[in-house]
Formats: sequence, C-alpha cells, structure tokens
Amino acid sequence: MFPVRNLVAIAFVTVVVFSAAIVPAHAGVPGADLQVIKTAPLLNYSPNSVVDYTIQVSNNGPATATTVQVLDQMPVSTSFVSVVAPPGWFVTSPAPGGTGLIICSTSSMAPQASATISVQLRIKATTFAGTFVANTATVSSQQPDPFPLTNSSTWTIEVTGNDTDTPGVVSSVTSAWFLRNTNSAGAGDLVFTYGAGGPTQLPIRGDFDNDGLDTAGIYDQSSGAFFLKNSNSGGAADIAFTFGPPSTNWIPLAGDWNNDGIDSIGLYDPSSGFFFLKNSNSPGSADLVFAFGAGGTSVPVAGDWNGDGADTIGIYAPASGTFFLRNSNSPGAADLAFTFGAAFSTPLTGDWDGDGIDTIGIYVGSTGAWFLRNVNSSGSASLVFVYGPPNLTPIAGDWNGL
Repeated sequence: MFPVRNLVAIAFVTVVVFSAAIVPAHAGVPGADLQVIKTAPLLNYSPNSVVDYTIQVSNNGPATATTVQVLDQMPVSTSFVSVVAPPGWFVTSPAPGGTGLIICSTSSMAPQASATISVQLRIKATTFAGTFVANTATVSSQQPDPFPLTNSSTWTIEVTGNDTDTPGVVSSVTSAWFLRNTNSAGAGDLVFTYGAGGPTQLPIRGDFDNDGLDTAGIYDQSSGAFFLKNSNSGGAADIAFTFGPPSTNWIPLAGDWNNDGIDSIGLYDPSSGFFFLKNSNSPGSADLVFAFGAGGTSVPVAGDWNGDGADTIGIYAPASGTFFLRNSNSPGAADLAFTFGAAFSTPLTGDWDGDGIDTIGIYVGSTGAWFLRNVNSSGSASLVFVYGPPNLTPIAGDWNGL
C-alpha cells in the first residue's frame, strides 16, 4: 500500500586503491595524484529507501590539482535525491526523482587536501530481482596524474529479493496491535498496545522515517490529531500534530505522495469526496486537494498501482464491492475499475507478492478472513487465510522490511 521495497545487496568495488601511507614518495614525480573512493554504510537496501554514499576525493601531490572534476553517472535503477559538496565546490545534478550525471567541481586542490561529497540515491521500485547495475565515479584535473588507476571507484548493485506487505489487526477497545510477518494464519509476530482506544481512534500505518519499515499511527477524529510512531511498540508518539478539522467523520490515510521515500498523511471527506494530502507529517495546509469519486459511503485507499514509486489514491464502493483506482493524485476518471470479493467488506491494499505493485484485498470482519489478490482486476483471491479474532480493524504493512 506504500512504498514498495526490494532487498538489495550492494557490493562496493574500488578499481585500485592506494592509500597515502603506501604510495611512494612523490619527489621528482610531476603532476597531481588524484584518488577517489566510493563507500556506503550498508549492504542491503529496499526500493524507495535511500542509499547514502560518500565519494572521498584526495590529492596525494606533489602538485596542486586545478579544475578538479568528479563525475558520477547514476545507474538507471536509481533516482536522484540529493548531493552535498564542501564549500568551494560547484554541483550540477539531475532534478529530484530524475536520473543522469552528477558533476562536482572545484578550481583547485592543494597537495594532501581531501574532500567528501555526500550523495543520496533512491533504489527504484521497479528493479527486478537478479539485476546487476554498476556505477563508477571518476576524478580528473588539468594536471597529469602519475597514478591514474586511483582515479575511479566502482560499485555494483544486485537486486536479490522483494519486500511484501503482511496482515495486522487492531482492537479499537484495548488499542492492542497484532502484526504478522507472513500472509498466513497464525500468531502475531509483533504484539503491543498503542493509542487510547475508542471509536474515534483510527489506526494508520506507514514508513514515516524512511527506514524501510511500516509502523503504527493513530488519527483521533475528535481532535484532528495524528500520533505517529517510528517503531512498532507502545509509548509516546514520535510525531504528533493536528491536520484538518476536528469532530468530523473524515477518514485518514497515508502514502508516499511525492516519491520522497517517506509516507505522509492525508484525509478523505466522505461528504464531498475530497482528498486532502500532505507531503510532510506536520500541521498546515494540504499540498494536494482534489475530489475523486462520489463520496458518501465510499472508503478511501492508497497504493502504488503502477510501480512508479509514488502512492496514489482510490476508493472502494462497499455496496457493489468495486474498487476505483487512479494513477495520479488528481481528479478524473479511474485508471482501474473492477469488483472483487463480497460486498460490504473492508478494503485492503498492499504488495502481497513483492512484485513492486500494490494490489487489493478484502477483510471479512465476521470471520476474520483475508482475501488478497496479486492483480488489480476481478477474479479469485491469490491468498486466503484467517488472521486475528473477528471484527477487529485490519491493517496491512511491511512490518519487518522483508
């Protein structure tokens, strides 16, 4: 239902690295010996999570390097997030969410000087398992380099798996959360109490801090307040704020509306059919306001229906059991419309099979049965199981990052 995530193993390979301690003395050797090393803190990443890596540039001398330029051609399976260079460096980069060449340059580097460039790239949700992608950063200057083999550093990404969304149920009476890490019957893998309980306390979930895990949240209809956690545990909210009018029957939802890797909140007004979506978890005006559907008894849903990394909205019409899904957060006709399951069920959305696309499901409260489908179309359920006692509130997410 929210950002889709593949597990990614990232191996970093430096073409040839000579540290300053082992490079011979440069007395009498002309030019400037430039060196670049690319590193990253982790080996495993999930799509829509951010890879934080550094490019360490140094001049081992003996001459000053002038017109120093670092080039980093982004892999096609990544999108640009940010780049930060030290003072005195100039940066040219793609727009956020884009792809292309990152260029960092400075007029000169003295002998023994070094600089660290921090780059953030996002793994695209549509990268398939088994894909290998190589990326090389290079450094150059106007001076000849006596050791050119240290002028490049390469990293290789292998996509090794996919994340899946799995079930959870919440008791509105006790505020107990029961989350399971597989789409099957059985006991909860994570059990905790969060929230005050009561009919106005509506559970939501999302990856509110871009750590690859979905965590618990509560929207209090009586006050218009959101209480979001960055861990699946009891205790105080990590993020608390009000958004929208209090004392209404507005329905909360959460999704990555702008493809920044962080799920943020939204509200749906059933009386008008309007969505109010925020791109940050904070008070203030909505970033997106539009009507979709007829309102009334319709139930809002959200997910990445086309695998482009951004979540968009939809509605479920209980009386007919029909889903109406849209691939942009804007008014207009549904891009997908179909019926699934018994009427007057509770709608579900999530990536049940880890293919990078969120699909639908239903929960039958009287039996506690889950019916999940791996394609956004009419047809038989791909997965059927009973989880949790009857008549609890269902909630699905990626609770373990796998």
